[in-house]
Amino acid sequence: MEAGRVHGQAYVDRADSWAFTHLHSPEMTLDTANGAKFAGDESRYMRTTAGNQSIQWRKYGMSLFNISAYYWPDEPISHFFFEVSPDGSTWTHVNPRIFPGSTATDGNWQRYWYTLSGLEGMNYVKVTWNNRTGKAFSPQIGQAVLR
Repeated sequence: MEAGRVHGQAYVDRADSWAFTHLHSPEMTLDTANGAKFAGDESRYMRTTAGNQSIQWRKYGMSLFNISAYYWPDEPISHFFFEVSPDGSTWTHVNPRIFPGSTATDGNWQRYWYTLSGLEGMNYVKVTWNNRTGKAFSPQIGQAVLR
């Protein structure tokens, strides 16, 4: 597939098209500028307005979901809201494990990793931006892995 790579049972979404996503808010776009400031991630999912925009991924038989995200350093971190669903219509809020990373090379954006595991019976994940008062361009999702 063009949008990412399939490694065995894992789908790697490089955020360079919408092909690996199921649905997304219309106020979402791909940001391909300044890859060096984002640890070499040449494309990222980004909001165009500072609202509760979201992206959904679907993988039948999913057991693990992981994203990397970048936060602009000049405002407080506002973590995403995560939901899972077996059918794409009934959603349950879940809390991911959050791993802060170091500042991205050649930039000052802070990288974080979010992991959901134990997703047996869930086929959909929805990630929602919940920082409605900050900059629309932060945070950005650099990659998603579905296993």
